[in-house]
Amino acid sequence: MNSRQMNRYRTLLVNRMNESLNLGNEEGLKKIYDATEHLPDVSDFASLETLREVTYIITGKRKQSVREIQDALTRIEKGSFGRCEACGHQISEKRLLVYPATNLCIRCKKRREKEHNTAA
Repeated sequence: MNSRQMNRYRTLLVNRMNESLNLGNEEGLKKIYDATEHLPDVSDFASLETLREVTYIITGKRKQSVREIQDALTRIEKGSFGRCEACGHQISEKRLLVYPATNLCIRCKKRREKEHNTAA
């Protein structure tokens, strides 16, 4: 991969990380999590607890995404970006454009998912 391509992916990854971090500062999520004072009945309280759980899951997914992006940026700096960590083959351009933080080619990712599904 040439330096122009690496710079394009670096920019793409940084933009996605900024989006994830900015989404994490939404006031709406904080209001959902902090809302407790206007709950007249048990069903409202149950709905709020469900919303809180969803907020927790969304926040966890965002943190995971930021970690994956940071790992991809590290791979760019080390010169290993775009190579599958399992088999060493080049990851397709198409896959990197859709999911630039990936560290596995599609074949290895499918194999890993199949192993995970078999074990579960």
